[in-house]
Amino acid sequence: MKMTKFALTVTDAMQSGNLAVRSHIYLDYGRRRNAMPWDDHGKYMNIWEKQDDGSMKLKAETWNSDVNPWQEMQKMEEKAPEGHEGHQH
Repeated sequence: MKMTKFALTVTDAMQSGNLAVRSHIYLDYGRRRNAMPWDDHGKYMNIWEKQDDGSMKLKAETWNSDVNPWQEMQKMEEKAPEGHEGHQH
């Protein structure tokens, strides 16, 4: 797969003690698999910890797609040209 464009928008930021949390929404589009488009969007969150020197260190991050990957793969298989169905298991 190849990603050609990615956009991340902060939706919320909060702090408690020495921890800071940022929530985002993301748009990932222009991705290609077997020459077929596969756009994605969802949520992304990271947790930062303030260090003794005042800098911030990324402690954890996670994301969750709002797109059902199985449904998207089925769409791609239906659109694939003859002879380009992908691997069969």
